[in-house]
Amino acid sequence: MKKNDTVNGKTTTGTKADGTYTFQVKDADGSVKATETITIKNGASNEVTVENLEPGTYTVSEDTSKNPKRMTLAGENDIEVEVEAGETAEVKTAEFTNDLETPAPSGKGEIKVKKELKGRAWKNGDRFTFGLSGSAGAPMPDKKSITITRDDAGHTKSFGKIKFTKAGKYVYYVKESRGSINGIKYDTKWHKVVIEVVDDGKGHLISKNSKPLIRTVKITNKYIPPRNPKTGGAGGLLAMIGLLISSIVGIVFLFIYRKVRAAGKK
Repeated sequence: MKKNDTVNGKTTTGTKADGTYTFQVKDADGSVKATETITIKNGASNEVTVENLEPGTYTVSEDTSKNPKRMTLAGENDIEVEVEAGETAEVKTAEFTNDLETPAPSGKGEIKVKKELKGRAWKNGDRFTFGLSGSAGAPMPDKKSITITRDDAGHTKSFGKIKFTKAGKYVYYVKESRGSINGIKYDTKWHKVVIEVVDDGKGHLISKNSKPLIRTVKITNKYIPPRNPKTGGAGGLLAMIGLLISSIVGIVFLFIYRKVRAAGKK
């Protein structure tokens, strides 16, 4: 008895169909007789031939768990194929079609600034302003500038929600504006923020490392007590008081000296 063949056919619809699809051929007892893969390029159709099957009933199934992201099976799975005996047995085809799942995935992210102040406690009038810019193609939040004050929780504030509509690597820059608070050393360098977004295949855009699409930039300012221009030190007031006392003592000493000298000439 001649062994015969059956053919696995494969078509796709929609875009982003490229990838590898996996199939199994099982006999009537459920034993796996063949595992085959079909590669799709440029959304075209493709097929693979399973050879040397005994005559009988076989089930061809697509392993949808291994499909490219967001590609779903359109139509039935577990297609039965009868393999016939004989020299002129007809070649049978099991055809599978996939559709691109809709809607397109989306995700929401955020960029926050956490402000730290070293050297003194926060004061009522403290205000620190920050700007945000993005590289070409990077989606932006509603705000491009924020101001953090003493009363903001955790001295942290967000530029607002960022809506991502496709996977990609997005680069942002955060910069502090130079203020005029006496004694504050401002950090005005650019702080780079990278958010790498991937498609999880379930209609969601997530961070590549599986963390939320939220990044926090910590920017620290130092308070340096103002220097006295005459003494060159931070304790200018004390130095001035000391100088004043020394001057008074000198004047008193000179007055007493002259009185004594004048008394001695009489």
